[in-house]
Amino acid sequence: MVKEGRIARSTLLAFSLLFLGGCSSWGTPPPVSPTLKPFVAQASPAEETTLSQPLVLGVAWLQPSASEVPLPERGTQRLINQIREHFSEPGTSIRISSIDTVTSADLVTLRALGKQQNVSHMLVVAPTLQEVTVPEKFGVPRGNWLGTRTESRAFLEAVAIDLQSGLPIFEAQGNGQAALETLEYGSFGPFPRIFRGLYAPGDGSVFYPEGGRENFPADEVRIYSSNYALAGLLWKLDMIKTSTPS
Repeated sequence: MVKEGRIARSTLLAFSLLFLGGCSSWGTPPPVSPTLKPFVAQASPAEETTLSQPLVLGVAWLQPSASEVPLPERGTQRLINQIREHFSEPGTSIRISSIDTVTSADLVTLRALGKQQNVSHMLVVAPTLQEVTVPEKFGVPRGNWLGTRTESRAFLEAVAIDLQSGLPIFEAQGNGQAALETLEYGSFGPFPRIFRGLYAPGDGSVFYPEGGRENFPADEVRIYSSNYALAGLLWKLDMIKTSTPS
């Protein structure tokens, strides 16, 4: 009953996020981390996986390379804390014993980490972010106001690996989108806002900010999109079953 409640909450969260804004590009297949691609090709989807008993794993959080779009450190730490908290509850099919950040996910590195953390299985999580800033024109009766929209797409790929055999057990993905819109509203000045999806809710309607302003830390839009991605990933992982009570 505990696990059913967890799945219901995860499902509600994932689908609630799906409808809280624009979703124009959700049909686009998410990119797979090059590091995890060989494992993903061999792994079963988490929602089709049944374990003989609850599985204890260490988590290896793969840091993006210097050429990739980074997630702010505060965002990474927030995601790691949410994973740790999520799997600390009783009744889960998988249990997380430790979470470490790594710069490489080869078997030698993972086996050394597994030995250090005293685990025989590792869940490797690889974040991938895509970001683009596009010009935006907002037409209203009082004139045309110009600005930009920064679109952020976040993808979280996770693969569980048996460290002894080196073979993957299951994989799961989560993806999320968010946008930071900054428009020059004439005498109102710049008006930034972050919303779910790539296009604002009510896109095309007349909107007057009436002097309202919000301040966002740098790269905050990436944190928003990655939070939505994590919700989807946890939802998939919660669908893993066990043949014996957990």
